[in-house]
Amino acid sequence: MVSAYVPYTNYRGATVDASGATWLPLTPALKAYQLNLPTNIYGTAGFKADTLIGDYLQQPQDADLLTVLRKQVGDYLQAQGKGASYAQQLAVQQSRRKRWACCRTRCL
Repeated sequence: MVSAYVPYTNYRGATVDASGATWLPLTPALKAYQLNLPTNIYGTAGFKADTLIGDYLQQPQDADLLTVLRKQVGDYLQAQGKGASYAQQLAVQQSRRKRWACCRTRCL
């Protein structure tokens, strides 16, 4: 269990006195996450990093490399008829709200 020693009473942003400090239990493990795994779109599309970088560096570009990669992935997804975007191909970890039995309110 994790606890923090904090000024609990007689505290208005300045430590005038040390009275009223107490240990408050914290529950960091109760935060729920949803993990969306990456789709390996570069491998599926047959993109090779050294080829992509080499092609990018051969001639002057108007956009940065990441913008070019996003466009190539978007073009590939559109050609395959998949309604997915570049952002949906990436790994994402999001915290989600969940009601825990030990709490009366929602935990974030």
